Amino acid sequence: MGVGFFTKLKGFILDPVETFRAVKPERFTEGLKYVAILAAIYGLAAGLILALWVPAVLFLVVPVVVGLVLVILFFQGLWQHIWVKLVGGRGGFDQTLNTVAYASTPTLLFGWVPVFGVLAGLWSLALAVLGLRELHDITIGRAIAAVLLGAFVILVAGLIFVGLAMWVWPTLQPEAIIESLVGLGGG
Repeated sequence: MGVGFFTKLKGFILDPVETFRAVKPERFTEGLKYVAILAAIYGLAAGLILALWVPAVLFLVVPVVVGLVLVILFFQGLWQHIWVKLVGGRGGFDQTLNTVAYASTPTLLFGWVPVFGVLAGLWSLALAVLGLRELHDITIGRAIAAVLLGAFVILVAGLIFVGLAMWVWPTLQPEAIIESLVGLGGG
């Protein structure tokens, strides 16, 4: 029999290494179910706050948050799986997706709280490293490398995108186009 929801919840906060060891044989569907419940709690918490201003939003927030979290989790799992395999990870996609799912525990529990959200995000990163180490049978250094490489590539791609957007954006402005057409530009 598998590890129960509340046992996992407590374990990933207080004793993550043993909890990752306990969930190692699980299929990825277990991680998806776990994260769907956490996403619903997150959506409910965020929805209750938003409902103070727009009451009808509560009924929309939970399903939208759950759907978005599951889609993002899947793609994040695929992305992380590439990097963990490149550093020598021995586990399968089930282990990677479950690592990403279970590592999101602090973020989905406390991410909506302003100050705790940052700390929860950092704890989620630490859990991702521990989970990759345990579920892929790699060293802590390789697990850190897998997490940081994936994040670094996304960061660099984001910076390139922002740089290109800043370079191209002025040419998309109507004033800049008109100035260049009639020769009013000062340069």
